[in-house]
Amino acid sequence: TEGKPYDKNNKEPCKTIVLMTDGANTLYANTSGGIAVANATQVAVTYSDQVRVCDYAKSKNIEIYAIGFDVTDATALAKLKACATDDQHYLYAKSSADLINAFETIGGKLSKVRLTG
Repeated sequence: TEGKPYDKNNKEPCKTIVLMTDGANTLYANTSGGIAVANATQVAVTYSDQVRVCDYAKSKNIEIYAIGFDVTDATALAKLKACATDDQHYLYAKSSADLINAFETIGGKLSKVRLTG
């Protein structure tokens, strides 16, 4: 009852996603509820799902910040950058200090922060 209805213009309330990764999508949740190492086909499906989810969120005007934390995989970086709302919403962190700065930058751009898990 305390939440405001979804605003199609994403102004009030503003919805934001912060997506951070430290590498390629090499793990997945298997049907038994555990985590398993993905094979090449499963990695491709994971990236396809990631693109679909990000495109859907952007179509709803949901702002997406994407952070790559010391990512060296070229495909992972390209997919992550494509997920961000635009180039200004993509941040690369080479170190833990850079990661802290990235989150501080994002936090500074958001007027109200509400974390959910």
